[in-house]
Amino acid sequence: MRNSILIAAAIVLTIGINAKAQSSNPRYLDRAISIISEASTDDWKTLCKQAQKCVIRKENLDQAKNWASTALSAERNTTTLETLGDVYRANGESRKAVEYYIEALRNTKSFHSNRYKNIQAKIYHLKDLI
Repeated sequence: MRNSILIAAAIVLTIGINAKAQSSNPRYLDRAISIISEASTDDWKTLCKQAQKCVIRKENLDQAKNWASTALSAERNTTTLETLGDVYRANGESRKAVEYYIEALRNTKSFHSNRYKNIQAKIYHLKDLI
């Protein structure tokens, strides 16, 4: 039930932000919103995927933060923590990004995985900015 409310809140906030968005590709944003609104209420993977697309495009980062936060509320795991870290990094909030990356490392099951190394590399590249 809590997850349903969080997802619904994310969709409502997304629609509100969408009205103000200054996206260079409105079709992309409309598609992302459509995908999220069609997803199940506990689908943190879809929220993370759409947030990552915003990060890659360096667009709609407020929405990306909302989606990543909602995903984290639905499921606290390495992916959701890393995604929120990526959003903070894209917004220039290095210290906050590192906090989430460190927590993501703590949640990673294997210290020898590529995932672990990738998160470590993200922290390393931000070390001079914090």
